[in-house]
Amino acid sequence: MKHIEKTDFRSLQKKLRFLSRFIVFFLASASLNLYAADGKLTLVIGEVVIENSTEKIQAKSGMLVKQGEFVKTSDKGRAALALTDGTSVMIDSGSIFQLGEESKHYVKTGTSSLIFKSLVRGEKTKWEVRTPVYTAGVRGTGFTLQVKKKSTRLVLYEGKVIVSDFIQEAGFSRDSEEFLQDFISDMEINAGTALEFDGESVSEKKVSLQKESTYSLHSEHLKNDTQWRSSLSKDWYEQAKKIRESK
Repeated sequence: MKHIEKTDFRSLQKKLRFLSRFIVFFLASASLNLYAADGKLTLVIGEVVIENSTEKIQAKSGMLVKQGEFVKTSDKGRAALALTDGTSVMIDSGSIFQLGEESKHYVKTGTSSLIFKSLVRGEKTKWEVRTPVYTAGVRGTGFTLQVKKKSTRLVLYEGKVIVSDFIQEAGFSRDSEEFLQDFISDMEINAGTALEFDGESVSEKKVSLQKESTYSLHSEHLKNDTQWRSSLSKDWYEQAKKIRESK
């Protein structure tokens, strides 16, 4: 297990708000001729709410979710969301997920499973995952994120993540640059790996995926994702919009 401990973490914690609040956002640079970063709820179980600055909407399967809106699941709720940039998300109970503008998606709290695939065969779509610690390129990738108050855990189920330098954009001092450079530069994470931050240190280790607490969530997500993509119609966005308007 690779384990890096930060000796000067407190001086950066306030500045970066390290992973414990805002945690992860996704940038999708796609050329899809669709509405950017809107989505459709493909599954709603229990109490799920769509929330924006002006209203709260009781979620229904098939309903449109717009840029900037939050999907919030109750303690017994669960939702699946398919986005126009090719991303699909399974949002576990007690979680908050936001569709940011310009394909920047946020896991605010709780547990989510994410799958990145192109909606158009042969299309070259690139996604990136950014955190205050690293920038990771993802393609054909599936992973889960557990976001808690003082820790974040990423488990890679499918694909590969290439981690590169995010030091300068994060605003680290020279000493901190030297500290993190050894850890994150050109690091390759393969399926069956967990990356965890506990508020003071970052660790990377191989794991048995079937023993992971998020295994059942990701397995359910895979089934939902396959069904959605196989039944995808050209007018799915307009259908989702109509369901939203009839709320």
